[in-house]
Amino acid sequence: MASITDQTLRSRWRLAQHAANMIARVPFVRYVGVNGSLARGASTVNSDIDFFIICKEGHLWKTRVAITLLIHAYGLRRTNTKIAGRICLNRFFTTQHLEISPHTLGNAREFCAQVPLYDAGGWHARFARENVWVGEFGYRFSKITNDKLRIMNDVRPTKTAIEKAFSLRFGQWLEECVKRPQYARIARDPRTHDSKGLVVFTDRELTFNPPK
Repeated sequence: MASITDQTLRSRWRLAQHAANMIARVPFVRYVGVNGSLARGASTVNSDIDFFIICKEGHLWKTRVAITLLIHAYGLRRTNTKIAGRICLNRFFTTQHLEISPHTLGNAREFCAQVPLYDAGGWHARFARENVWVGEFGYRFSKITNDKLRIMNDVRPTKTAIEKAFSLRFGQWLEECVKRPQYARIARDPRTHDSKGLVVFTDRELTFNPPK
């Protein structure tokens, strides 16, 4: 695989932080972290940037739509033809579902390398406590994050106000409305059911690792 220069690597971390700063302002987002090759230090010139996002329970589907539209509008989202250095929104968990499944060596290695870019409420530490099983494979979550990356812990008044409004009956109705087309599209995609990949789509987890 083609090697990556230090300048390109720094540029990708800056882009990841920029994207995380934007995503952090989306209502119901509680945590944004980088997974995958960039977090593990194994990125190549053709690699994308994998994001792991935790959002408030009961708001998964509309939060995913809002984040996807935002990242796409700024031209940062990975597509089938534009991959290198693009943001891949491939994992969403809710605040009531923090356990990684399945318990495999690959998942232990992947998630323990994760770098938090936004953490509103100590979710990285909670995530670590819910996944102590990684120790069975000789891994553990670091308590120290990358000092070069700014971790925001603020709660903005505007975001809080929007969350309150969308937590009422209208917000619940909207959640179901945006869920139906997404669920149907994922369910009919042949890659969803390919045993060589891993695609999970529930009200508490969205994981997209289809076969390449």
